[in-house]
Amino acid sequence: MRSLRTAFLLALAPAVMAVAPAAAQQQWSGASLTFTAPANCRLAVERAFLQGSGWSASIRVVLRNRSAQTLTVRGDAELQGNGQRKSAPFGPRIIAGNEAAEVTLLNPYGGSLDGSRLTVRVLNCPAG
Repeated sequence: MRSLRTAFLLALAPAVMAVAPAAAQQQWSGASLTFTAPANCRLAVERAFLQGSGWSASIRVVLRNRSAQTLTVRGDAELQGNGQRKSAPFGPRIIAGNEAAEVTLLNPYGGSLDGSRLTVRVLNCPAG
């Protein structure tokens, strides 16, 4: 019974590793990060990063609200690289005035994230 379980786990390991994102690039900045927001949204990206690994991995961004008003932020994100592309909407996320908030964007595609580009696009951010 023990050898059957061991054989099963050894056979399963390559499949799990193929879907698990590599941890080589855990942050996006500079040319690998594109951030756009409407002119009336006073938002900035403080950092974009990979949180966790394997099935529980997620790509997150810390957004800073530069206005005094509370904003409700909605948008979409896209990760592309190594011939792969993945996108997802995010929000609504409420960010208090002059505060920062961590926003979960999407789960990464399987394989290496080396050389990948992250695009974060805020679609709207009404006050309230």
